[in-house]
Amino acid sequence: MSYATLAHFNDYWPPNFGWADRDPMIDGELLVPFEHSGAVFGRMHVDVVPLFTALLDELVPLIPAGIANIADDGCYNPRSITGGGTRSFHSWAIAIDVNWQANPMYAQKRPTGPQALPAETSAIARKYGCEWGGDWSYPQDWMHIECHLSPDVARHVTGGNPTGKYLHRTWPAWMPDGHYFGLVTGPDKSHGGFYERERPYIAAIQRRLAKLGFAEVGDTDGVFGPKTRGAVAKWQHAKYEAKTTNFGQVWRDDWRRLFTY
Repeated sequence: MSYATLAHFNDYWPPNFGWADRDPMIDGELLVPFEHSGAVFGRMHVDVVPLFTALLDELVPLIPAGIANIADDGCYNPRSITGGGTRSFHSWAIAIDVNWQANPMYAQKRPTGPQALPAETSAIARKYGCEWGGDWSYPQDWMHIECHLSPDVARHVTGGNPTGKYLHRTWPAWMPDGHYFGLVTGPDKSHGGFYERERPYIAAIQRRLAKLGFAEVGDTDGVFGPKTRGAVAKWQHAKYEAKTTNFGQVWRDDWRRLFTY
């Protein structure tokens, strides 16, 4: 399916087509960690995660060297467009930059090379209701892809997934095999918020459990304590008792169940 006919192309003020005119950071749950093919994009608006997942599923196989450089991609950045003026789509966390260094802004011709975005980027972007900066007359922004769908449409983009469900938050790429989210006082394999990079993921667990009605999770503080363990265990017993081995811990399969909706 193509979403191009539902897109608001040539409109560069997202509030005109439904996005709230404020920083999504104000609503903490709206920004979630996003990764794809080993690349860490930082935080993304939850409503475009299905869209950009499907888009990158098609685009990445066409990039010879892929997007493995985790320091070369991005999404949320509360700023004005380059050169000043109106706010960038990055301010709403509804745009991505892919392989910055290989796809520089202002290049007069489409870059070539193992990490350059291919000519097919244009058609793939439009299929998902997005604009590619490489299609602009000036300046071309070869790294940049931005969403021009309303939130109501964007959140229902499913790509090739016939169930309409998508993983809204990806399992962290830095998590070693055999490790999990668990008590901060647990063993080395238990990641509970001792390190700063763990806390956004634990906060996401806490917010999701609270949203599902498990209020005993307590505060969203990014630390996996006894209350969080109790709420996780209660959710597992209520929903996935037969599939759960380690109650009160969030392993990769628990994560997928919690955040696929």
